[in-house]
Amino acid sequence: MLKFNEYMTILKKKVEVDLPNFCYAKNVHIAFFVLSALSVFALLLVLNFKTPWVVDDFCKGAGLSGLCSLHTWYDRLLGFYFGWGGRIWGEFFCYILLMLPKPIANVLNSLVYMFVVFLIYFNILGKRKVSISLFLGINFFLWAFLPAFGQDIFWLCGSANYLWLSIAPLLLLGCYRLYYDRQFKFLSSPIMIVLVAILGLFAGWSNEHVAPAILFMLFCFSVCYKMRDKKIPLFAITGIFTTFIGMLLLVLAPGNFRRYAIERVNAEPRTILSIIKCFTNNVIALPRFAPLAVVILVLLLINGKSRNKILASVYALGAFLSCIAYTAVGQIGSRVAFAPIAFLTIALGILYKDEFAEIKDRKNRIVITIILMMSMTAMVNDARKAIWEYDALWKENLEIIQTAKAKGELDVMVHPNVPKNKFCAAYGLEDIKPADQIDHWLNTGVARYYKLHTIQSGYIPPKTE
Repeated sequence: MLKFNEYMTILKKKVEVDLPNFCYAKNVHIAFFVLSALSVFALLLVLNFKTPWVVDDFCKGAGLSGLCSLHTWYDRLLGFYFGWGGRIWGEFFCYILLMLPKPIANVLNSLVYMFVVFLIYFNILGKRKVSISLFLGINFFLWAFLPAFGQDIFWLCGSANYLWLSIAPLLLLGCYRLYYDRQFKFLSSPIMIVLVAILGLFAGWSNEHVAPAILFMLFCFSVCYKMRDKKIPLFAITGIFTTFIGMLLLVLAPGNFRRYAIERVNAEPRTILSIIKCFTNNVIALPRFAPLAVVILVLLLINGKSRNKILASVYALGAFLSCIAYTAVGQIGSRVAFAPIAFLTIALGILYKDEFAEIKDRKNRIVITIILMMSMTAMVNDARKAIWEYDALWKENLEIIQTAKAKGELDVMVHPNVPKNKFCAAYGLEDIKPADQIDHWLNTGVARYYKLHTIQSGYIPPKTE
């Protein structure tokens, strides 16, 4: 019979040697990675299916019937550009998602989330490489630190403006990141220069606070190329130029000034003091939204062993600059934090992959992977509870609306539906208002969508048998 110490020695060998060797066997490692990606996609798909339309989805959905030709699409987007804001591509994606059957929109939204995650993944590595802990870490940081996860990911109008509009900036940065590690000649080919020019235009024309940060990061990459190669490649110059053009098209849109004038009518006038206060709040926005992430970033930059601290700093500074740039609009809101959190995640990922790059670190990466899986499971459980509860009550409200319409009643009262946490799409957004606010824009928008006279929320006595 083996003694206890011998058992412990055998167990230690299996945990420290055999298990890492098994997990990092090529086929096994790839299989686990694919399984992880499919699991995350399936999870997003299920949560998207359980998320109904909320807020702007109804208000914009009520006007979908007018979009019946290319001419009407052109008029609608042009009217938005001159009447409300320069972010017409968010508006475009929003109408696309709302026009599609909800199941198809759910699949597309889930696929775009996965695409954005892999764009973050590629910006970290700059090449094809399998890392389960890094993939799960990206998802963990998005789930843990996005202050309005549901608004950015599950709300169709929100995802169109933040999740979907992050594609072009991350693709563009990916091209520069690829050249940072190696001078790939294909990036200077005519086809790639045209592609980079298009990506730059759309990256600059994405979000008001993202464009300046992208320009800054592209400039930093170009400086690094100049120091290393004594020249800046044509694709890098092209990307900077078209990104700047896109930013001008975004920020100088006539609709921005009209919207600003409308919103400032009943608002307090902006003073030097209020601008300084807003600037200060935006400077500390990332530490407020993601304190643990910022602390880890600082520690790894100071004491970490990464040889890519300059590269990580470019993305980290881009994250902070995107928050600061929002001062031109106002104090940065929770759902606007999507791009800064994405850039911060890239910076952390670069430092992480260098910190645990050696074969002897495999055991540590397995431990980190297990911790990330456990943390993700807890957050998913919170998300499931909140989204299921909101969806169940919304279905009750929908039944009330349909029953009332069948009876010819066009003044309807529904249950108040308040979401429980940030994973729910409606969290932090408007709910249907009670009778004293029956003319609220959301009430009138929902009423118009369901062809009612009015809709309000309030106490509804339970049904009696």
